Amino acid sequence: MGKIIFANVHPDLLIKIKNFCSSKGMPPSTFEDLSAGLNHAEIGGMIAEKWNFPEQLIRAILYHHDPLSAAPEEQDLVYTVYLANMLCQYENNNINYDQFESQVLDNFGITSKKQIDSLLERFSEGFKEEGQNE
Repeated sequence: MGKIIFANVHPDLLIKIKNFCSSKGMPPSTFEDLSAGLNHAEIGGMIAEKWNFPEQLIRAILYHHDPLSAAPEEQDLVYTVYLANMLCQYENNNINYDQFESQVLDNFGITSKKQIDSLLERFSEGFKEEGQNE
């Protein structure tokens, strides 16, 4: 949700941030903070709060780039959303394995790049099967 708002307010800036961060291997949220004062996670969290989303979901949106800041009771959902987001970024070659938070990987019992690659392969096969069953 925050990306939609951010993209409408700062469309050119968002593209420049993404390109710069991609070339430097850095997370775009860092530069969103510096250039606009808020990143898309914070904007998304504010929207979710305004729309009366459940508190756990608001926190998952807010911390999906900073999972270690989540309270212990919020970690299961925040870590899951973080990992899903990072897997998408990894699959699209926007990040590398070393950029995953090790504490989150440990939480899911993931100890190697090979496991990440295997997970993505299994997810991809599952999505293909889902698409064929429609």
